[in-house]
Amino acid sequence: MTDSPQCDGPLRYIVATERHVRGKVPTALARLTDMEGIDIVGAANPDRVVVSAPPSQIEKLTRQFPDTIHVEPEIMYDKNR
Repeated sequence: MTDSPQCDGPLRYIVATERHVRGKVPTALARLTDMEGIDIVGAANPDRVVVSAPPSQIEKLTRQFPDTIHVEPEIMYDKNR
């Protein structure tokens, strides 16, 4: 069995404020604005932000805010297939 290659280049993620704490803690956008290594790609809703970041920065983010932020990779489909 082969291991998948490790990647620490920028990938896209959805970062969201957990629903049970919305309005009680800063929004995902507020938390991400000054974070080094994380680029905001889309923020129409401040509680649900699209970012570009290396996996190491996303791991750091989830360790820093484990109970208030939810992160998942953005899944994009090729519509021409």
